[in-house]
Amino acid sequence: RLAVAEAATHSSPENCAALRRNLQEMQEAIARNERDAYVQSDLEAHQLIWQQAGNPYLLSMLNSITGPIFLFISSHTEFQRNWHETLHMHTELTDAICAGAVVEAIQSIEQQLNNSLDFSEKVFDKLRQQKA
Repeated sequence: RLAVAEAATHSSPENCAALRRNLQEMQEAIARNERDAYVQSDLEAHQLIWQQAGNPYLLSMLNSITGPIFLFISSHTEFQRNWHETLHMHTELTDAICAGAVVEAIQSIEQQLNNSLDFSEKVFDKLRQQKA
């Protein structure tokens, strides 16, 4: 929440252009059905937002968790069925940040976090079932 609020507050044309290029990369990865490329672009989107927040301590902390997150998501892409849905959520977040709309950006990231929690629960449930 803090990162997207700060990113929306510090929105700039250059940062918005980078976020929009990243959305294009995500869309192209979907079109090619390249899940690993999509996951990489997804994480890059969040790194762009963290950089745009302008808080070096927050950036350092968030970057420290990028590796484990990428590993978890990329090793369980079969559980993500609707890549267009996640692209839509990233588009909404980008639009809110670029508009400087702090409240909307926070609402959007909360939706993404809930989606990520649901994804994680599905993965863990499936893994538990496999062990049983």
